[in-house]
Parts: sequence; C-alpha cells; structure tokens
Amino acid sequence: MHELFVSRLRALAVAGSEAPQLCADVLSRTERLLSQEVICRGDSPVTGYPVILSGWAARCQFLPGGARQIVGLMLPGDLAFLVSIR
Repeated sequence: MHELFVSRLRALAVAGSEAPQLCADVLSRTERLLSQEVICRGDSPVTGYPVILSGWAARCQFLPGGARQIVGLMLPGDLAFLVSIR
C-alpha cells in the first residue's frame, strides 16, 4: 500500500535508495480513520507526519460563521501535514 509514498519520495529525490526503509519507518504505525474524522488541526501540536495510504482527505479552512471551505485534496501517497493558509 505504501508504493505511492515511496515513488513520491524518489520523485522528490528525498530518499534515493533509502526510500523503502524510510517509508517503513514512517509507516510503522498505521491508523484507520472514518469519514469526517480530523487528521490534524492548526491549533494542535504536531505528533507525527500522517500519510494518506488509501482513500482521500480534504484540507479545509474555517470561515467566519462556521462554514468550511475546501482548499485542497490529499490523495494516496500524500503527506497530510499542515500548511499555513493566509
């Protein structure tokens, strides 16, 4: 399942031949989330670097009045790290 993540690491020249071991280290703990569950929030401390292995996730911004705006989609192989939106 982590082949997409390994290929992304290689494409970015981040890990070279060490990509499979780096991937195994990063993915040593997997967690299955249900629909509508939060992966990470901007006001929470970062405790890891989540990788989307299957399915998809949306990055959203909360607007005045409580509405949410989807500002990005994450697909298998993507790192779900926080990106500042201003």
